[in-house]
Amino acid sequence: MQERYGEALFSIPVNLDFGCPNRDTNNNGGCTFCPEHGSRAAQIADAKSVEEQIEHAIAFAKRRYKANKFALYIQAYTGTFASLRTQKEAYERLLNVHPFYAIHIGTRPDCLNEETLCYLQELSQSIDVVVELGVQSLHDESLIRINRGHDARTSREAIKRLHEKGIRVYAHLIIGLEGENEAMWQASVKELVELKIDGIKFHNLHVIRNTELAQTYEKNPFLLLDEYAYAEALIALLRLVPSHIPIIRLSTDTPDKERITPLWHMSKGQFGNYIVQTMALRGIVQGEAV
Repeated sequence: MQERYGEALFSIPVNLDFGCPNRDTNNNGGCTFCPEHGSRAAQIADAKSVEEQIEHAIAFAKRRYKANKFALYIQAYTGTFASLRTQKEAYERLLNVHPFYAIHIGTRPDCLNEETLCYLQELSQSIDVVVELGVQSLHDESLIRINRGHDARTSREAIKRLHEKGIRVYAHLIIGLEGENEAMWQASVKELVELKIDGIKFHNLHVIRNTELAQTYEKNPFLLLDEYAYAEALIALLRLVPSHIPIIRLSTDTPDKERITPLWHMSKGQFGNYIVQTMALRGIVQGEAV
């Protein structure tokens, strides 16, 4: 970001309430790990309009991080689950609220039709466009278990089609899904690298209240990664990611009141520092195992 924009861009999350194709009209269903609000950011939770969401999020970023430059982030639910006309109207309306340097659109691999891809290609001529793709896993048995609603092939095809349109893609990947192990996590990362992914967001699995996963965990508790176990797994994965691919996120960020487990002692910032310091002490660098 510093090379491209002169300094870091801070994400301004927005919820357009486009919904999700994996939920019914009553908002039931969806992925087992996903809360009812679709991972809406805490700093915009009380905003009444999208303009107010942007205002709140920018004020938060300036106050907490001394931020100066921003990227609009269509975060909650599925950012392309709407008609092309609705998408155009929404994105253009938001981009007129503030002079953003980029737009990041969170969506699912199964919600990218040709019309949307062509529009994103057109939009990228005037502003940097990044699609943040909810891959989660590249193992079909895991995708079925979490009720993802699409298979791994759909993710592979989505990445290829976006790249054909010249659109950068950040993949979201969950580490610690029930039934997966270190070899499976590494296989997913290696395949993303082969697909020439433009960035990776790592998420450690959280059990969030009022989700199907929470009900499953209550009936049959399973082991989740504490900060030290997750750090070891993550460092092993970082060795497999070439250094030119940016790591956009290291861990999940769920409000304490919503999270059942795992309960870490480290904050997100402390965990990031722990990863950096541990790698430095061991002489490990990103991409060294490629």
